[in-house]
Amino acid sequence: MSKKYNQKLISDGLLGAIVAIIAMLLVFAILLSVFIIAAKPFSDGGSEDGGTNKNEGATYPFRQSISFSLPDYAEKSATVSAANISSEKAVVLNMTDNQIIASRQSTQVIYPASMTKVMTLIVVFENLKNESSLNEVLTVSEEVQKNMEALESSGFGLKAGEKLTVKDLLYVMILQSDNIACVTLAEYIAGSEAAFVKLMNEKAREMGLSENQTLFQNCTGLHHRYHFTTCKDMAAIMSYAMQNTFCAEILTAKSYAPSNNFRPDDQCTFWNAFLVHGIKEGKINPDTATILAGKTGYTDEAKSCLVSYAKGDNGKEYIVVTAGAATSDKRLNDQLYLYNTYAK
Repeated sequence: MSKKYNQKLISDGLLGAIVAIIAMLLVFAILLSVFIIAAKPFSDGGSEDGGTNKNEGATYPFRQSISFSLPDYAEKSATVSAANISSEKAVVLNMTDNQIIASRQSTQVIYPASMTKVMTLIVVFENLKNESSLNEVLTVSEEVQKNMEALESSGFGLKAGEKLTVKDLLYVMILQSDNIACVTLAEYIAGSEAAFVKLMNEKAREMGLSENQTLFQNCTGLHHRYHFTTCKDMAAIMSYAMQNTFCAEILTAKSYAPSNNFRPDDQCTFWNAFLVHGIKEGKINPDTATILAGKTGYTDEAKSCLVSYAKGDNGKEYIVVTAGAATSDKRLNDQLYLYNTYAK
Protein backbone atom coordinates (compact mmCIF):
# COMPACT_ATOMS: atom_id res chain seq x y z
CA MET A 1 0.00 0.00 0.00
CA SER A 2 1.55 3.33 -1.08
CA LYS A 3 2.44 6.17 1.28
CA LYS A 4 0.13 8.52 -0.65
CA TYR A 5 -2.78 6.09 -0.22
CA ASN A 6 -2.13 5.85 3.53
CA GLN A 7 -2.15 9.64 3.79
CA LYS A 8 -5.48 9.75 1.91
CA LEU A 9 -7.00 7.23 4.33
CA ILE A 10 -5.81 9.24 7.30
CA SER A 11 -7.13 12.46 5.74
CA ASP A 12 -10.51 10.89 4.99
CA GLY A 13 -10.69 9.48 8.51
CA LEU A 14 -9.99 12.84 10.09
CA LEU A 15 -12.60 14.52 7.88
CA GLY A 16 -15.18 11.91 8.82
CA ALA A 17 -14.42 12.34 12.51
CA ILE A 18 -14.74 16.12 12.25
CA VAL A 19 -18.09 15.80 10.43
CA ALA A 20 -19.33 13.36 13.07
CA ILE A 21 -18.32 15.73 15.89
CA ILE A 22 -20.05 18.68 14.20
CA ALA A 23 -23.20 16.60 13.70
CA MET A 24 -23.21 15.59 17.37
CA LEU A 25 -22.79 19.22 18.45
CA LEU A 26 -25.70 20.27 16.23
CA VAL A 27 -27.93 17.56 17.67
CA PHE A 28 -26.94 18.60 21.21
CA ALA A 29 -27.71 22.25 20.44
CA ILE A 30 -31.15 21.35 19.03
CA LEU A 31 -32.02 19.19 22.05
CA LEU A 32 -30.86 21.94 24.43
CA SER A 33 -33.04 24.50 22.62
CA VAL A 34 -36.08 22.23 22.82
CA PHE A 35 -35.48 21.67 26.54
CA ILE A 36 -35.16 25.42 27.25
CA ILE A 37 -38.36 26.21 25.35
CA ALA A 38 -40.27 23.44 27.11
CA ALA A 39 -39.05 24.58 30.53
CA LYS A 40 -39.76 28.25 29.88
CA PRO A 41 -42.53 29.76 32.06
CA PHE A 42 -45.73 30.88 30.39
CA SER A 43 -44.89 34.05 28.53
CA ASP A 44 -48.06 35.06 26.76
CA GLY A 45 -51.60 34.73 28.05
CA GLY A 46 -53.19 35.37 24.66
CA SER A 47 -54.52 32.35 22.81
CA GLU A 48 -56.67 32.03 19.74
CA ASP A 49 -59.37 29.98 21.44
CA GLY A 50 -62.31 32.35 21.08
CA GLY A 51 -62.57 33.01 24.85
CA THR A 52 -64.19 36.22 26.00
CA ASN A 53 -61.54 36.71 28.68
CA LYS A 54 -58.43 36.78 26.51
CA ASN A 55 -56.10 39.32 28.10
CA GLU A 56 -53.59 40.64 25.59
CA GLY A 57 -50.12 41.02 27.07
CA ALA A 58 -50.84 39.02 30.24
CA THR A 59 -48.26 36.51 31.44
CA TYR A 60 -49.16 33.17 32.98
CA PRO A 61 -46.20 31.37 34.53
CA PHE A 62 -47.46 27.94 35.56
CA ARG A 63 -45.78 28.19 38.93
CA GLN A 64 -45.72 31.83 39.95
CA SER A 65 -43.52 33.00 42.78
CA ILE A 66 -46.16 33.94 45.34
CA SER A 67 -45.33 35.59 48.63
CA PHE A 68 -47.60 33.58 50.90
CA SER A 69 -47.94 33.11 54.62
CA LEU A 70 -50.90 31.93 56.66
CA PRO A 71 -53.06 34.78 57.97
CA ASP A 72 -53.14 35.47 61.67
CA TYR A 73 -55.72 37.10 63.90
CA ALA A 74 -55.53 40.86 64.26
CA GLU A 75 -55.01 42.23 67.76
CA LYS A 76 -58.59 43.51 67.79
CA SER A 77 -60.18 40.70 65.80
CA ALA A 78 -63.95 40.81 66.28
CA THR A 79 -66.14 37.86 67.20
CA VAL A 80 -69.23 37.58 65.01
CA SER A 81 -72.26 36.36 66.93
CA ALA A 82 -75.22 34.23 65.88
CA ALA A 83 -77.38 37.32 66.31
CA ASN A 84 -75.58 38.94 63.36
CA ILE A 85 -75.33 36.12 60.81
CA SER A 86 -77.13 32.84 60.23
CA SER A 87 -74.09 30.99 58.88
CA GLU A 88 -72.67 28.64 61.48
CA LYS A 89 -69.06 29.62 60.76
CA ALA A 90 -67.39 32.60 59.09
CA VAL A 91 -64.22 34.62 58.69
CA VAL A 92 -63.25 38.03 57.33
CA LEU A 93 -59.67 38.30 56.08
CA ASN A 94 -58.00 41.62 55.39
CA MET A 95 -55.88 40.21 52.58
CA THR A 96 -53.78 43.35 52.25
CA ASP A 97 -52.56 43.13 55.85
CA ASN A 98 -52.89 39.32 55.97
CA GLN A 99 -54.94 39.57 59.14
CA ILE A 100 -58.22 38.04 60.21
CA ILE A 101 -60.33 40.91 61.45
CA ALA A 102 -63.56 39.07 62.29
CA SER A 103 -64.57 35.45 62.75
CA ARG A 104 -67.11 32.99 64.01
CA GLN A 105 -65.79 29.50 64.85
CA SER A 106 -63.33 29.97 62.01
CA THR A 107 -60.96 27.15 63.03
CA GLN A 108 -63.67 24.50 63.38
CA VAL A 109 -63.89 22.10 60.46
CA ILE A 110 -66.50 22.56 57.75
CA TYR A 111 -67.46 20.64 54.64
CA PRO A 112 -66.33 22.97 51.82
CA ALA A 113 -68.53 21.51 49.07
CA SER A 114 -67.66 23.18 45.74
CA MET A 115 -65.41 25.78 47.37
CA THR A 116 -62.98 22.84 47.02
CA LYS A 117 -62.64 23.76 43.35
CA VAL A 118 -60.51 26.79 44.25
CA MET A 119 -57.77 24.41 45.39
CA THR A 120 -58.41 22.21 42.35
CA LEU A 121 -57.86 25.25 40.13
CA ILE A 122 -54.56 26.04 41.84
CA VAL A 123 -53.25 22.48 41.58
CA VAL A 124 -54.27 22.02 37.93
CA PHE A 125 -52.63 25.25 36.85
CA GLU A 126 -49.42 24.74 38.81
CA ASN A 127 -49.01 21.24 37.34
CA LEU A 128 -49.45 22.12 33.67
CA LYS A 129 -46.36 21.19 31.69
CA ASN A 130 -46.15 24.37 29.67
CA GLU A 131 -48.15 27.18 28.09
CA SER A 132 -49.40 25.11 25.19
CA SER A 133 -51.10 22.76 27.67
CA LEU A 134 -53.89 25.33 28.06
CA ASN A 135 -54.87 24.74 24.45
CA GLU A 136 -54.64 20.96 24.54
CA VAL A 137 -57.98 19.41 23.61
CA LEU A 138 -59.44 16.82 26.00
CA THR A 139 -62.38 14.51 25.43
CA VAL A 140 -65.00 13.90 28.11
CA SER A 141 -64.96 10.18 28.88
CA GLU A 142 -68.05 8.03 29.12
CA GLU A 143 -66.91 6.69 32.48
CA VAL A 144 -66.62 10.15 34.05
CA GLN A 145 -69.96 11.25 32.65
CA LYS A 146 -71.76 8.12 33.89
CA ASN A 147 -70.18 8.40 37.35
CA MET A 148 -71.27 12.01 37.75
CA GLU A 149 -74.74 11.32 36.39
CA ALA A 150 -75.13 8.46 38.87
CA LEU A 151 -74.34 10.96 41.63
CA GLU A 152 -76.73 13.48 40.04
CA SER A 153 -73.77 15.81 39.89
CA SER A 154 -72.60 17.78 36.89
CA GLY A 155 -73.08 21.53 36.54
CA PHE A 156 -73.21 22.50 32.90
CA GLY A 157 -74.17 19.11 31.55
CA LEU A 158 -71.12 17.99 29.59
CA LYS A 159 -71.55 14.82 27.54
CA ALA A 160 -69.23 11.92 26.79
CA GLY A 161 -67.27 12.51 23.60
CA GLU A 162 -67.44 16.30 23.80
CA LYS A 163 -64.14 18.08 23.27
CA LEU A 164 -62.87 21.09 25.22
CA THR A 165 -59.49 22.67 25.75
CA VAL A 166 -57.86 22.58 29.17
CA LYS A 167 -58.60 26.30 29.45
CA ASP A 168 -62.27 25.71 28.56
CA LEU A 169 -62.53 23.04 31.25
CA LEU A 170 -60.98 25.31 33.88
CA TYR A 171 -63.56 27.99 33.17
CA VAL A 172 -66.55 25.62 33.13
CA MET A 173 -65.29 24.05 36.36
CA ILE A 174 -65.29 27.39 38.20
CA LEU A 175 -68.08 29.35 36.50
CA GLN A 176 -70.56 26.46 36.23
CA SER A 177 -69.13 24.39 39.11
CA ASP A 178 -69.01 21.46 36.70
CA ASN A 179 -67.83 18.20 38.26
CA ILE A 180 -67.31 16.39 34.95
CA ALA A 181 -64.85 19.11 33.94
CA CYS A 182 -63.24 18.85 37.36
CA VAL A 183 -62.55 15.11 37.19
CA THR A 184 -61.51 15.32 33.52
CA LEU A 185 -58.83 17.85 34.48
CA ALA A 186 -57.72 15.81 37.48
CA GLU A 187 -57.22 12.72 35.33
CA TYR A 188 -55.37 14.76 32.71
CA ILE A 189 -52.94 16.15 35.29
CA ALA A 190 -52.33 13.09 37.47
CA GLY A 191 -53.75 10.07 35.65
CA SER A 192 -56.51 9.51 38.19
CA GLU A 193 -58.58 11.54 40.64
CA ALA A 194 -56.94 9.71 43.56
CA ALA A 195 -53.47 10.71 42.38
CA PHE A 196 -54.65 14.28 41.86
CA VAL A 197 -56.09 14.43 45.40
CA LYS A 198 -52.64 13.49 46.66
CA LEU A 199 -51.31 16.59 44.88
CA MET A 200 -54.05 18.68 46.51
CA ASN A 201 -53.08 17.53 49.98
CA GLU A 202 -49.39 18.02 49.22
CA LYS A 203 -50.18 21.60 48.17
CA ALA A 204 -52.16 22.15 51.37
CA ARG A 205 -49.19 21.00 53.46
CA GLU A 206 -46.85 23.15 51.37
CA MET A 207 -49.06 26.14 52.20
CA GLY A 208 -48.81 25.32 55.90
CA LEU A 209 -52.36 24.00 56.31
CA SER A 210 -52.64 21.25 58.93
CA GLU A 211 -54.12 17.90 57.88
CA ASN A 212 -56.21 18.07 61.07
CA GLN A 213 -58.00 21.10 59.63
CA THR A 214 -57.74 20.73 55.85
CA LEU A 215 -57.91 17.37 54.12
CA PHE A 216 -59.20 16.52 50.65
CA GLN A 217 -60.72 13.25 49.43
CA ASN A 218 -61.84 14.40 45.96
CA CYS A 219 -61.38 17.28 43.55
CA THR A 220 -65.05 18.25 43.30
CA GLY A 221 -66.26 18.89 46.83
CA LEU A 222 -68.77 16.03 46.82
CA HIS A 223 -69.48 15.02 50.39
CA HIS A 224 -67.06 12.74 52.18
CA ARG A 225 -66.73 12.41 55.93
CA TYR A 226 -63.02 13.12 55.81
CA HIS A 227 -63.13 15.88 53.20
CA PHE A 228 -62.98 19.07 55.22
CA THR A 229 -61.36 22.44 55.83
CA THR A 230 -62.00 25.51 58.01
CA CYS A 231 -63.15 29.02 57.17
CA LYS A 232 -59.70 30.31 58.09
CA ASP A 233 -57.94 27.80 55.81
CA MET A 234 -60.43 28.41 52.99
CA ALA A 235 -59.65 32.12 53.20
CA ALA A 236 -55.94 31.29 52.95
CA ILE A 237 -56.52 29.11 49.88
CA MET A 238 -58.54 31.88 48.20
CA SER A 239 -55.85 34.42 49.07
CA TYR A 240 -53.23 32.23 47.40
CA ALA A 241 -55.42 31.79 44.31
CA MET A 242 -56.07 35.52 43.96
CA GLN A 243 -52.31 36.16 43.89
CA ASN A 244 -51.97 33.91 40.85
CA THR A 245 -52.59 35.82 37.62
CA PHE A 246 -54.42 33.08 35.79
CA CYS A 247 -56.42 31.73 38.75
CA ALA A 248 -57.59 35.26 39.59
CA GLU A 249 -58.66 35.82 35.97
CA ILE A 250 -60.88 32.75 36.07
CA LEU A 251 -62.30 33.46 39.52
CA THR A 252 -63.24 37.02 38.54
CA ALA A 253 -64.76 36.09 35.15
CA LYS A 254 -68.49 36.71 34.84
CA SER A 255 -68.72 34.75 31.59
CA TYR A 256 -66.59 32.83 29.13
CA ALA A 257 -67.12 31.63 25.56
CA PRO A 258 -65.39 28.28 25.00
CA SER A 259 -63.25 27.44 21.99
CA ASN A 260 -64.70 26.18 18.72
CA ASN A 261 -63.91 22.59 19.72
CA PHE A 262 -66.98 22.63 21.99
CA ARG A 263 -70.47 22.64 20.47
CA PRO A 264 -69.46 24.85 17.50
CA ASP A 265 -73.06 25.27 16.36
CA ASP A 266 -74.37 26.35 19.77
CA GLN A 267 -72.27 29.44 20.50
CA CYS A 268 -72.76 28.64 24.18
CA THR A 269 -71.38 30.67 27.08
CA PHE A 270 -70.39 29.68 30.60
CA TRP A 271 -71.74 31.98 33.34
CA ASN A 272 -70.76 32.67 36.95
CA ALA A 273 -74.18 32.63 38.63
CA PHE A 274 -72.88 34.28 41.82
CA LEU A 275 -71.26 37.22 40.04
CA VAL A 276 -74.05 37.62 37.49
CA HIS A 277 -77.20 36.99 39.52
CA GLY A 278 -76.07 37.65 43.08
CA ILE A 279 -74.35 40.95 42.32
CA LYS A 280 -75.99 42.21 39.14
CA GLU A 281 -79.45 41.62 40.56
CA GLY A 282 -78.55 43.59 43.67
CA LYS A 283 -78.72 40.72 46.15
CA ILE A 284 -75.22 41.43 47.42
CA ASN A 285 -73.78 44.87 46.78
CA PRO A 286 -71.84 46.05 49.85
CA ASP A 287 -71.69 49.75 50.63
CA THR A 288 -68.01 49.55 51.54
CA ALA A 289 -66.50 47.24 48.88
CA THR A 290 -66.86 45.83 45.39
CA ILE A 291 -67.10 42.04 45.19
CA LEU A 292 -65.04 40.77 42.25
CA ALA A 293 -64.76 37.01 42.71
CA GLY A 294 -66.45 34.13 44.43
CA LYS A 295 -67.04 30.39 44.56
CA THR A 296 -70.22 29.01 46.01
CA GLY A 297 -70.84 25.55 47.40
CA TYR A 298 -73.71 23.38 48.56
CA THR A 299 -74.33 19.84 49.73
CA ASP A 300 -76.93 18.58 52.18
CA GLU A 301 -74.20 18.17 54.80
CA ALA A 302 -72.33 21.42 54.09
CA LYS A 303 -75.46 23.51 53.55
CA SER A 304 -74.82 26.79 51.69
CA CYS A 305 -71.27 28.13 51.74
CA LEU A 306 -69.38 30.83 49.88
CA VAL A 307 -65.87 32.23 49.58
CA SER A 308 -65.65 35.69 48.01
CA TYR A 309 -63.07 38.36 47.27
CA ALA A 310 -63.61 42.13 47.18
CA LYS A 311 -61.74 45.40 46.95
CA GLY A 312 -62.71 47.85 49.64
CA ASP A 313 -63.36 51.54 49.11
CA ASN A 314 -60.37 52.04 51.43
CA GLY A 315 -58.08 50.41 48.83
CA LYS A 316 -57.63 47.16 50.73
CA GLU A 317 -58.49 43.64 49.60
CA TYR A 318 -60.82 41.37 51.56
CA ILE A 319 -61.87 37.72 51.56
CA VAL A 320 -65.03 36.54 53.31
CA VAL A 321 -65.91 32.90 53.92
CA THR A 322 -69.28 31.78 55.26
CA ALA A 323 -70.36 28.19 55.86
CA GLY A 324 -73.44 26.40 57.13
CA ALA A 325 -76.18 28.78 55.98
CA ALA A 326 -79.65 27.29 55.59
CA THR A 327 -80.26 28.86 52.15
CA SER A 328 -78.35 30.60 49.38
CA ASP A 329 -80.10 33.91 50.14
CA LYS A 330 -79.05 33.71 53.79
CA ARG A 331 -75.42 33.17 52.86
CA LEU A 332 -75.61 36.28 50.65
CA ASN A 333 -77.15 38.28 53.48
CA ASP A 334 -74.40 37.11 55.82
CA GLN A 335 -71.68 38.09 53.39
CA LEU A 336 -73.29 41.48 52.87
CA TYR A 337 -73.35 42.10 56.61
CA LEU A 338 -69.72 41.07 57.05
CA TYR A 339 -68.46 43.29 54.25
CA ASN A 340 -70.47 46.31 55.37
CA THR A 341 -69.40 45.85 59.00
CA TYR A 342 -65.71 45.01 58.67
CA ALA A 343 -64.44 46.03 55.20
CA LYS A 344 -63.91 49.65 56.13
